[in-house]
Amino acid sequence: MSTKFLSTSLKEAPPPTGCLSFSRKRCMILAVLVLICIFQTFYTFREVIINKERTILPLIITHDIRDNVQSSCGFPDPDPFDPAMREFLGARKVVNCAKVSNPIGEILFVQQRGERVLKRIRPINDHDCCYKPISTSGNADADCTPIDARATEVQIPNSSGTPTSSIYLFSHHHCHHPVSSNTDYTFIKITCTREGDSTYADGVAFVDGADDEDESETTKEDEHKLNVIVLGLDNTSRMHFLRSVHSLPKSNSYLVNNLSAIVMKGYTKVADNSLPNILPVLTGQSYAEFTKGCAPDSKAHLDKCPFVWKDFQERGYKTGFSEDEIGLAIFNLNWEKPFTARPTDFYISLFSSHMEKHLGHGHDKMCYGTRLSFKVLLDNIENIAVALKQRRKPFFHFTWTTKLSHNDFNKLRQGDQPLLDFLQFMAASGNLNRSALILLGDHGNRAPESVQLNSAGKIEVRMPVLYIVLPDWFKNKYSQAYKNLQDNANMLTSPFDVYQTIKVCMNLTKLKTPDEDDDAKSESAITTRKPTSLFRKIPSDRSCLEAGVSLHWCVCRGARDQRPAPTTTPDAIAATAAAIDFINNELKPVAEKCRPLELNGLRSAYHIDYAVEHGDKYPGISQALRVYFKTAPADAYFSATLVQRGGNESWTMTDQAIRLDHYGTQSWCVSQEHKTYCACRRSYGGK
Repeated sequence: MSTKFLSTSLKEAPPPTGCLSFSRKRCMILAVLVLICIFQTFYTFREVIINKERTILPLIITHDIRDNVQSSCGFPDPDPFDPAMREFLGARKVVNCAKVSNPIGEILFVQQRGERVLKRIRPINDHDCCYKPISTSGNADADCTPIDARATEVQIPNSSGTPTSSIYLFSHHHCHHPVSSNTDYTFIKITCTREGDSTYADGVAFVDGADDEDESETTKEDEHKLNVIVLGLDNTSRMHFLRSVHSLPKSNSYLVNNLSAIVMKGYTKVADNSLPNILPVLTGQSYAEFTKGCAPDSKAHLDKCPFVWKDFQERGYKTGFSEDEIGLAIFNLNWEKPFTARPTDFYISLFSSHMEKHLGHGHDKMCYGTRLSFKVLLDNIENIAVALKQRRKPFFHFTWTTKLSHNDFNKLRQGDQPLLDFLQFMAASGNLNRSALILLGDHGNRAPESVQLNSAGKIEVRMPVLYIVLPDWFKNKYSQAYKNLQDNANMLTSPFDVYQTIKVCMNLTKLKTPDEDDDAKSESAITTRKPTSLFRKIPSDRSCLEAGVSLHWCVCRGARDQRPAPTTTPDAIAATAAAIDFINNELKPVAEKCRPLELNGLRSAYHIDYAVEHGDKYPGISQALRVYFKTAPADAYFSATLVQRGGNESWTMTDQAIRLDHYGTQSWCVSQEHKTYCACRRSYGGK
């Protein structure tokens, strides 16, 4: 803008009336200046916010993907803010379960932690409220016990139908409503009405079994045993956990800065979906080993399978298992009736099922009554911790949340405040001072399909979150084991290692000499997999093979999609044909129901140099390729990694062929075992 323009006299102009007092040109210049100021302000504010987010995440890398240099594996250390992943971030989805679930729009009752007590937190003078049991016998006709509107606290009977103690703390008078002696009040439903219309419905799960008399008395050894709490987040990579804008900024900050959580940067999954990544954590076995040993088909029961909670029970621990998605429950997809009896001391499957069916609200029914299903699970852990701390009994608990993050890239943030509240409560109540907390995922985001097709997404899907929190006294008493754990944060690790770590936590005497051979020694004699406790020092040259990670899931330098291969070469075409042959062979048991698959386009291929470069760990492999291809019918999208050995020209699969898109209803005609590959004949031609 010129000095002449600025000094132009306006004496001869008409009286100023906004923009009319200037020429059109001058108006346009002012408008441009205003827009520049607005843009600059927005950009500066945006940079402040992003920089603030990055300071919340002290363990992330704020530049392009690079390799971790402390491990010879060279696994990637990506940026959560990678532009390739930002495109999947949508609006923050926040749901108020109290408003979604009830006309009242607020919570009326909460549970006294560790006790069979309901606390009324808001007046109910104009409502008629009562509670009734949610029973395994499906006793829908059980009497609904009235709740006195003047009561501030209500004592709920125990499973035998009698109060566990006489602590009715009503505002004005003492009251007891007799109940049937054969009614189980572990899980209850609370309902309120006003003038005959329903105004409130919620459910509460009490701790069943905390008052049971154990065969053995509590000993001094019990008082010094370490509780083990495993908290699982479905579909959550470390990078997604760190994305503060859309995920868990408060929880992550509290874990790292207040609880000194160890973040395992090299943690890598060993299979495609949830079940085969969870089984190694709970049993130390791969999916193939588990099914072969104790659960060969969908009719099998899992009661006698070697779950780690049985080892804890033998050592005098109470045990618990809970999850919030019954339709997609860990074991329910593959086995029709996985357990014929309650597998652990604390087991809320019935409660979760009832809440999902009758009191589920919001998107994917992620609200169980007035609370997020995730919060219901966290409340359950708090109850168990408080009840057993009073009785000085150690416990192991495995919790898995699916609804929070399974099929939506942006829902995880909903769990930030509940998780923070849980962590703060467990710390303030002293429960974390006697517990090992393991927070982990099964895999990264697999949906939408395009997530797994960009460079950052291919890494994230392979690298779930794994945080480990230990008490301060543990760090001092077992300093060498803790130092090993810190060092191992930068080493290649897998779910098989988590299992070994959990087993050590039930017997801390092993930590006095953490680097001596552990229980995995016998296994290493019969397999190339060499799992280890994370309290033992992991060699920097550990291979994916030794960690139990197949070449397809390996994220080491040279095992990722870094060197493209032409899709028109004989090798790429032959490798893809071998992958399709593998799929069709898997479909042979259901050939009368499923169409054989044919190639519908080889989309891309990559040289996997890792196996060749590490010939001492992968003897005989002369070439490896990863191929991405589509099949007909149904236009299914797959990836597979194959190898050639020696002078043999044939290609061999290193893992399953991985489905990248959703099979949806394409495989409605078969059981879960074959859904990934099947295109039903009745839908795609043929009978």
